[in-house]
Amino acid sequence: MNESLRYIREILSLYTDRSDIGKTIPSKAENGSYKTEENFVRDLSPKEIDFLNNISKEESQYAKKE
Repeated sequence: MNESLRYIREILSLYTDRSDIGKTIPSKAENGSYKTEENFVRDLSPKEIDFLNNISKEESQYAKKE
């Protein structure tokens, strides 16, 4: 697993209690053999992409506050 996917998995660990989608994405990242982030993203469902977009906004806002 490459560095970016490890980071995604780490962030998602904070959101697993919100949704089942938050639980499926890390397992995809861990169990898939993705050579690039693009390959990983292409394997995500529209719901998973929406979920990642939403938490990315939250994480960005949090980082700006810190």
